[in-house]
Amino acid sequence: MSCVMMSKAKPYLLMIGLQFGMAGNYIFGKDILNHGMNRFVFIVYRNAMAAAALSPLAFIFERKSRPKMTLAIFLRIMVLGFLEPVFNQSFNYLGMKYTSASFTSAIMNAVPSITFLLALLTRMEHVKLKEVRSQAKVIGTLVTFGGAVLMGIYKGPGFNLFHSRTQQHHGGGGDPSSSHNHHQIAGALYIFMGCVALSSFYILQSITLKKYPAELSLATLICLAGTGQATVVALVAEHHSQAWALGWDYRLYAPLYTGLVSSAIAYYVQGMVMKMRGPVFTTAFNPLCMIIVAALGSLFLGERLYLGSIIGSIIITMGLYLVVWGKAKDHREETINLKSLPITGCSWIGWYPQIRGNYIFGKDVLNHGMSRFVFIFYRNAMATLVLAPFALIIERKRRPKMTLPVFLQIMILGLLEPVLNQSFAYLGMKYTSASFTSAITNAAPSITFVLAVLTGLERVKIRDVRSQAKVIGTLVTFGGAVAMALYKGPGFNIFHSAAATTQNNGDAGLASHKHQTVGALYILIGCVALSSFYILQSITVAKYRAELSLATWICMAGTLQTTIVALVAERHSGSKPWAIGWDMRLFAPLYTGVVSSGIAYYIQGLVMKMRGPVFTTAFNPLCMVIVAALGSFFLRERVYLGSIIGSIIITLGLYSVVWGKAKDHKHEEADEDTNKSLPITTTAAANDDSSTTNKPSS
Repeated sequence: MSCVMMSKAKPYLLMIGLQFGMAGNYIFGKDILNHGMNRFVFIVYRNAMAAAALSPLAFIFERKSRPKMTLAIFLRIMVLGFLEPVFNQSFNYLGMKYTSASFTSAIMNAVPSITFLLALLTRMEHVKLKEVRSQAKVIGTLVTFGGAVLMGIYKGPGFNLFHSRTQQHHGGGGDPSSSHNHHQIAGALYIFMGCVALSSFYILQSITLKKYPAELSLATLICLAGTGQATVVALVAEHHSQAWALGWDYRLYAPLYTGLVSSAIAYYVQGMVMKMRGPVFTTAFNPLCMIIVAALGSLFLGERLYLGSIIGSIIITMGLYLVVWGKAKDHREETINLKSLPITGCSWIGWYPQIRGNYIFGKDVLNHGMSRFVFIFYRNAMATLVLAPFALIIERKRRPKMTLPVFLQIMILGLLEPVLNQSFAYLGMKYTSASFTSAITNAAPSITFVLAVLTGLERVKIRDVRSQAKVIGTLVTFGGAVAMALYKGPGFNIFHSAAATTQNNGDAGLASHKHQTVGALYILIGCVALSSFYILQSITVAKYRAELSLATWICMAGTLQTTIVALVAERHSGSKPWAIGWDMRLFAPLYTGVVSSGIAYYIQGLVMKMRGPVFTTAFNPLCMVIVAALGSFFLRERVYLGSIIGSIIITLGLYSVVWGKAKDHKHEEADEDTNKSLPITTTAAANDDSSTTNKPSS
């Protein structure tokens, strides 16, 4: 039953997580256009970086399963490379230049309906007009198209979503507030052309995957094809060599992020989900991306929302979900082969860039004076409110009975992560920086390993190389954390841009050496609490096999306990610290609660059942790199030499532990295969011996 539930939940989780990553595509794309980078050059770098990131993974993981390349598949890959990397991205960024990031993401909600029409033409979808589900898909397609047309021709009054300090308008970005109505119509037309190209891409990708069932390799080849074709277009469109220059600013980070997340991870995740549910389902989660982009665009780009965009978005969303409802009715009649839906550790890598926005929003809201206890309360309360309906509906038939031991474990889990870890992590972050905190948190896997050994979840045989690797890696990781705490060194800005100016409020560049040491100590205490949380969660999830319900209970327990802590800590401050508004005081706890608490607890529970608590913490260095870049870009944080050296040491130690853990996993799989290949048990053998002994001789 657990395997069935995980298999059913996997496509939904992957697509929801992908929308958080895809939102950054619009934000960074709009920002880089505002700063004058040529969109064709940007597309070249984006796809080149995606290909460079994917190719090693494709070579390693699919070297034995990769099909042979044929001329027909090669031609399809070249067409795929033209449709999305060249055609769709070019027209999207061109339309975004005339409008805004939120407007572009809203128009992109027309993709599912266009995909449905193309699926009809290619006979991937079937319509029987007498059936309600077919009527819903047809009506939904027409409604979606009408919403997109309305957004293109009607603008209406505008307003700011978040009334924060960032509400300033870029003069060179083609913001809707300063563009004429015909600019919006032209922008909408360009974006709509991109939608047609993207829908065609989804259809052809779905067809190609059936004949070339190697998602990583196909995604890599698409990026390579897109890079080659985009290079030709860029060389024709841009003759000046200065336009190709990169630096330690948005010109590097924007294509790096969009290449890794919006191209590499997106192609791979979309390919996996298409094999499970088809191309129409894959496009069904776009409205979530639209909401995220609207919030981020208002916060970071100073974009205004317009009444026409809101009305059009609502109409498009209604039409979209009519299509999806009809598609869901179709899917209920189909038989799913669960054996073809493996859940691997690699499938969850796409979540880490999204989950770890926790550090950026947490540091920003602390810089602006919000009480960390109140912030933690709102974070866990919002996580509980979002998770509870899903847990109630999805797991209503398989939720185990609550027992006293499980209840006590849940209360301890609510104390360890929502209260202790978050409190000490945010306290340490207040004295240091978001990037420093994420780097120190890389010590969590090694601490988890030590606790796993003490609780018997991990076994160490000193004579085995894999055990030696785990022990040495643990010591090296601890040494790296100590080095970061004791040595600071010179500092510098990763991105030398206009945004890279030092803040006076909470920046690590102004923190004294004493503050850094104290901050590191607080963060390490939080790491111990977090590692203890992982150990206890892996034990609890084995007894209470309902991951969504368990995550909800943990958030609820954390909310109750943090309420008490916050009331005590802020007893002399009155009601002022509890006030929230349409700014970071609302968005930060909402984002961190839903993504970094609710969804994270659920995914951790799933992965722990497959690979254990040590593996669950193995991807933290990816978070460290992303946080360092985002912290420098948005929070003006400086990076120090001691942090870099300590981070490298911690990463080396961490992957020594992970290498040993991977060897353990292969050893366990080999033992399982051996046991499966030996069906004759001792009892059976004894019975055979007795039957042979009692058998009369001829």
